[in-house]
Amino acid sequence: MSLKNNLQNNDNNGSKEHDSGDPFQNKLRNGGFGLTKTFWLYWFLPVLALEILDPIINEHHVSRILQYSILALSFFIIPCIKNTTGKKAWRIMAILFVIFYLILDAFALYLFPF
Repeated sequence: MSLKNNLQNNDNNGSKEHDSGDPFQNKLRNGGFGLTKTFWLYWFLPVLALEILDPIINEHHVSRILQYSILALSFFIIPCIKNTTGKKAWRIMAILFVIFYLILDAFALYLFPF
């Protein structure tokens, strides 16, 4: 085998390692849905719904779980937004918005424990 074939085999094995097998999740990670759907539909609306549910559910452990799920979703969505196609300025603004929200949410969890 040549060096080129070895490198191609390594690349193919590496991509299978990160492949989850779920076509929806792969399309989301690779930016296949576009910036609009990725940001608004898969991050903003779920976070908005969880933030509305947070004061309604008046139990501390459930509220903590909701906040941690928002943090996890925010960490997951940043590379998904980065991989979308479209205008670079909008992608950067969306990533900065998510990072800003992530920092504020983590800071609030640290300052105001339940």
